[in-house]
Amino acid sequence: MEFFLSDQTRFMVKLLLKLEIENGWEAEENSGVLEKPRKFKHLLSHSDKLSREDKGLFNLFNILKDLIPESTQSWEYFLEVYGRLVINSFEINDEEDDKAGWGLYLAPSLLNHSCVPNAEAEFSGKQIIIRVNVNIHSAALSDIFISYIGLSESTEKRREKLSKYYHFHCICLRCQGLKLSWKSVEDFNPKYTELIGQKDSVLQAVLDNARGKESDFLWSLRCPSCTGRPVKCSRDETYGVICTYCNKEVAKENIEIYHEVLTAVEQLITAKIIPMDGPQQCIELMTGIVYPYCESYIRCLELAVDNSLLQNNLQMAAEYGESLLSVCRRFCRGSSACIQLVLRLALLYKELGNLEKGMKLLEQAQVHAYSDTQLSFQVLNTIQLYHATNAREREE
Repeated sequence: MEFFLSDQTRFMVKLLLKLEIENGWEAEENSGVLEKPRKFKHLLSHSDKLSREDKGLFNLFNILKDLIPESTQSWEYFLEVYGRLVINSFEINDEEDDKAGWGLYLAPSLLNHSCVPNAEAEFSGKQIIIRVNVNIHSAALSDIFISYIGLSESTEKRREKLSKYYHFHCICLRCQGLKLSWKSVEDFNPKYTELIGQKDSVLQAVLDNARGKESDFLWSLRCPSCTGRPVKCSRDETYGVICTYCNKEVAKENIEIYHEVLTAVEQLITAKIIPMDGPQQCIELMTGIVYPYCESYIRCLELAVDNSLLQNNLQMAAEYGESLLSVCRRFCRGSSACIQLVLRLALLYKELGNLEKGMKLLEQAQVHAYSDTQLSFQVLNTIQLYHATNAREREE
């Protein structure tokens, strides 16, 4: 009786047999640039992200269990092996750049991903060569990036693939959606990467939902005569601007300062390179002059949250996030952008140990997320995470 085995099944059969017969978990590979040899057991598996609900994965396990039961062992063992294979293997291409198969290379699996890579993998038969395409001043592997996926798709699609198959949220320069060159601090905690950025922009949600008088806030200065209330002042207005609250005309000098500040801010946040702390400095520059519902102010708040996270400053990120949430509540309460921001803040407060504040946000978000199945599921998952954390803390 003949039957067909997929490439993936054949690869798994070879790998499972190698691990069992040749003690493959301890097999070493040294690229010449690593301080210590790399072993199969050192590879990430993300087995906790894999589930029996994946029918294809569960079918593969059953096939392998029938073919080589002793090598396949248990479901848990299978996931550890499969996860390492899927996440760390390379697609091998021939001279015509056509797919020739898959290969698992222990040392190159250390290389991180970027959607703006500075290196690429090439193959000479079964041998892998990592070729750096730009001049770099460091031989550190942390400064060399390859792409795990094709780069022709949109940011949303790329992030979706990376999350689904590699289980991380990409924060490379291209995925930030900005022409910037921020660098995270050397001791940046990688678990914070999932907190950086979100699918839907708060500013775009505001622009989509602002109506009537509320839209005036998007271009407004603070009245210097009353309590800092918003005064609509568009880009081309230089005089004759009157506060509708105190009925006083804003001095021409104040309007000029307002325009100068906005021009400086816009030049910085649209520049090819945005300096670290640039968004925070812009917010300080606008404080007291520009109304906090102004477009440029909102954009800087979004950037400042991510910038603070890249510096491991969770408290500052939470403060900017709360300011951004105030904007959401005014213009786009219950929008997907608002709920995504709440989820990020909840995880931030969990890291900061302020579970009470985070839970209040989640309870509010639960009311608004009911119409979006995916967001509702994410809110419920985060609430369950909070309950589990609470339970652990009570036990301790």
